[in-house]
Amino acid sequence: MTTDAEFEGYLRRFQPRPPRPMPERGARGAGRGRWYGIGAGVLVALVALWWMWSSSSTPPPAPPKPPDPPKVEVRRPAPSPTLGRMRALASKDPDALDRALDDDARRLLPDVKGADETLGDLSKESRS
Repeated sequence: MTTDAEFEGYLRRFQPRPPRPMPERGARGAGRGRWYGIGAGVLVALVALWWMWSSSSTPPPAPPKPPDPPKVEVRRPAPSPTLGRMRALASKDPDALDRALDDDARRLLPDVKGADETLGDLSKESRS
């Protein structure tokens, strides 16, 4: 194969084949029947399960009643002074207002200077 003519002769020996026809798919919507069948089967199964569940003659036993929790007395703090009472104390006797606020602070707020509290620990460190 030294010349172009010989090469062209060689290529002409090959005859192209006609392409195969495309494979036919089923009629349009043929796959839908399968899905309709699956849906109907699931629906029948769900109805059967519901019927079996609803037709059971004996209801499930009731869970045992838990014991009553022990009663605990809750101590409620004395009510805080109202804004009206504070205004009256402030206008009549400012020292009584200070005493009332101090009493409420002692009664309502936690003691942060105790030995077991954080500020108690810090005060020990500052003393040493």
